[in-house]
Amino acid sequence: MPVARFINTVINEGREEQVLTYLSSFTYSGLEKDGNRLYIPHNGWQKELNWKEYTFEDLGFPVTQTKSIRRTSKTIELDITQ
Repeated sequence: MPVARFINTVINEGREEQVLTYLSSFTYSGLEKDGNRLYIPHNGWQKELNWKEYTFEDLGFPVTQTKSIRRTSKTIELDITQ
């Protein structure tokens, strides 16, 4: 199963303590092309690994800029919820 893993490393090279409030974690161009799909698990108390399949258009990423660089500021957020 293809999986994407992203790791951010932050190094404070200054002398003062800094507060980190945000990290941008993922940029990929052409994600919605070639019929790619995203599978997201929807786990419940007694129903684990209930995977649902989405096209990127289903998630609000339609192919609208077919002959230029495709960009969006929309996010897909996955979180552990109970």
